[in-house]
Amino acid sequence: RSNSIQHSPNGMTDTSSRESITAEDAALLSSTKTDKKTKLTWFVVVLSCVAAIGGFLFGYDTGVVSGALIKLKADFHLSDSDQEWIVGIAVAAAALGAMLG
Repeated sequence: RSNSIQHSPNGMTDTSSRESITAEDAALLSSTKTDKKTKLTWFVVVLSCVAAIGGFLFGYDTGVVSGALIKLKADFHLSDSDQEWIVGIAVAAAALGAMLG
């Protein structure tokens, strides 16, 4: 293939082929299914939204637990290890509750 480089008036460079599309290229282009691509795109959008909501809820849960720990630590004189256990159990219980619905 011979390529030519053309400069447009605005200074941008355009590389284009002098040959037309071959039969093989045309067959590849015509065999592309847009329905599959659209379904995949919607799947990715929905999956991204669910992941974003999950991340927001996890962050919210972390903030609630940390706020509760301030009172728990003062009232029950908890050590760092005790606080870690409480946070771990709270997160595990939240995950279990989410799975059981």
